[in-house]
Amino acid sequence: MGPSTDLAECSGWDSADCEGTPLCPPRCPRFVDGTGTPVLFRPFEEVPGLRDGLEALYDCEAARGAISYPPYATPRAIAEWLDGLLERGWSVVAIEDGRPVGHAVLTPADATAPEFGVFVAPDYRGRGLASELLRQCIAHAIADGRDGVVMVVERENAAMRSIAGDHGFDVVESSAEDDWIGFVSFRLTFDAATVDQGPGLVALPV
Repeated sequence: MGPSTDLAECSGWDSADCEGTPLCPPRCPRFVDGTGTPVLFRPFEEVPGLRDGLEALYDCEAARGAISYPPYATPRAIAEWLDGLLERGWSVVAIEDGRPVGHAVLTPADATAPEFGVFVAPDYRGRGLASELLRQCIAHAIADGRDGVVMVVERENAAMRSIAGDHGFDVVESSAEDDWIGFVSFRLTFDAATVDQGPGLVALPV
């Protein structure tokens, strides 16, 4: 039997003490955020009907810093950009009350060390969703045989720089201090940072 697509049936289970089974995905999809709200994390391709909700998630001013976001944010441009992102990457979606409130992608999906990109709805920031989206992506990449994950973060984005450091990423490159928009490149290599731990679970460097 494959995974259920019913988003409501498991929305209230706090899995913090779950030990997993051989049938579990690399990381449990159930999560309770910093406000006590249950949130479900599911791969995009496993849940029908998420496409329109993702487009609505990105149709806001706050999304303009997302990975390769189109410079002219018309509905058509957002739709074409999102379709391209979903096609070339592996995506996981944070779902609360049946709608996407966060999205992360590893792109290209078949890269040795794919690039991590993440976006969380403004009203849901500061609850731990970006960190959990990263952990979901790390767990998938390990299970999928990738060597690591990279991310590129704007120097002024202190929150994402902190998340990268908290998860064991190393700085591999940084743009000049006087660049108009400065970036910091991070990499997490799996061979030294992660091991299997128990049935259906992946231990992460946190």
